[in-house]
Amino acid sequence: MRVYLKVIDRLNKLMEILVIILVTILAFVVLAQVVTRTAKISVAWLEEMARYSMIWVCFFGAAVACRRGTLIKVDVLYEILPKKICRILYYIVDVISIIFLIFGLYSCSKYLPLGFHSTASSMSINMFWFYLCMPLGMFMMILNLIANILERTAQKGGTEA
Repeated sequence: MRVYLKVIDRLNKLMEILVIILVTILAFVVLAQVVTRTAKISVAWLEEMARYSMIWVCFFGAAVACRRGTLIKVDVLYEILPKKICRILYYIVDVISIIFLIFGLYSCSKYLPLGFHSTASSMSINMFWFYLCMPLGMFMMILNLIANILERTAQKGGTEA
């Protein structure tokens, strides 16, 4: 279990670095877009690059946030209910999230091959590379949720994580 958690944490570190790089690219692309539009120059690929960078940031950022437990949630129940019930609720929410992500992953797998047959309109890049962020992000979220469950179980049992 410790090995699994170490691998997941290293993957998350890699994803964090990738998100930082993508956000930096996104900032420069949007800045370039503002400058070119102010100069009345139309550069179509800048808009597409910004859009696809944002999608990659969202999926990879969500995966990292999933591991940290910082995704948006309604936590009023966790404040009202006793701690024992909250621990059970955490497990239930994680399992439901994993089931939802498995369905999402299945849906993505059906549409991912379509990306081989189309290209981004102005960048001449195969759409497969842009569609790939969804299954990768969802798969990483599943791995992170499993890591959270394992870590929570180890803490409850008193064993080392």
